[in-house]
Amino acid sequence: MENIERITSNIVKKYNTDSPFELCDYLGINVIYQELPDCVRGFFIKILKSFVVVINNTVDEDEAKVVCAHELGHIILHSETNSISLNSRTHLCTSKYEREADLFAVNLLLQDETFSTYEGLSVVEISKITHIPLKLITLKYFPE
Repeated sequence: MENIERITSNIVKKYNTDSPFELCDYLGINVIYQELPDCVRGFFIKILKSFVVVINNTVDEDEAKVVCAHELGHIILHSETNSISLNSRTHLCTSKYEREADLFAVNLLLQDETFSTYEGLSVVEISKITHIPLKLITLKYFPE
């Protein structure tokens, strides 16, 4: 977890933004919105040497930001890993990769300096204010 915090902190400092969309732009990652099944919020694909984040066109702006941050986490942390291939061919548990991408997303979207702004509030209140899912905030501040 500390490694993921360091990675996100370094990226934010280097590019002077915590916006996953701006980071994708700086990194040359295309973001597109596409009609997807309701159960799919987003995914990333690698085409030749370029990455594309695909986001379900039915999600709202706040959820799109979280999805983009999560997929950016996969690209930065697991760019050579194809979880669909892992699931169908190796039967390995990919939940580790999903957890790491979630940690990347929440560390990107909720920097420690920002969290101190919400001192005294519950994680539920912080989730409502920031529009970051409670699951992600809990993962960052109350890891298992």
